[in-house]
Amino acid sequence: MCFKNFLAAAFLAASTPAYAGQMSDHARPFSWSGYYLGAQVGYSWGEVNGEDMSIQYGTSSWDDTWDTTGAIGGVHVGYNYVRRSLLLGLEADIEASNVDGWNDTSYAGVIETNINVQGSLRGRVGYIAGPALFYATGGLALAQVKTSYDIGSDRDRSSHGQAGWTVGGGLEYAWSPRWTSRVEYRYTDLGQFTDTPTTDEDGYRYPTEVTVQAIRFGTSYKF
Repeated sequence: MCFKNFLAAAFLAASTPAYAGQMSDHARPFSWSGYYLGAQVGYSWGEVNGEDMSIQYGTSSWDDTWDTTGAIGGVHVGYNYVRRSLLLGLEADIEASNVDGWNDTSYAGVIETNINVQGSLRGRVGYIAGPALFYATGGLALAQVKTSYDIGSDRDRSSHGQAGWTVGGGLEYAWSPRWTSRVEYRYTDLGQFTDTPTTDEDGYRYPTEVTVQAIRFGTSYKF
């Protein structure tokens, strides 16, 4: 009987630290501070504003606006610093995109605008309320914008690396000690570029402005 009691006591002593460690890790509160890595997907919509401009006279005979839509998806990485309920962070992302739109014009033919890759480098400022984070974000936006001009057998293509700005906000929720999920809205202005398509007569250039909006859903892993 004494030997059985000894074995039971030894088993209890050996298992208690491991069990306590498991309980401690499971009950460990989430901390927003530190590095994290994640992925996101979303839907984007926007506008392209284009016009023709006489190189010699600076006058325009045509201008129009057309819509763009498409899916986006990519990865993000960031770092958070927390002081009480205030969060300050820095985040970068890169995404593939099929955001696309077109307009049939009487001057340069069918104009198609496409964003196939984009990214950003942004600051984040947030308020922590338990497992929830309410935040605003903004900073530098980058994208590759491609345009094509098609009028019968005459075609022209161009590609522009654009730098602009982006601003928005979101809600992020910590559902485990390591994982969070988020929903985020952002507005992005990619600035202006200018084409001189061969599908129009000589002497005209085409200034074009691109803006987009997007809703993103993401998940992050905190290190």
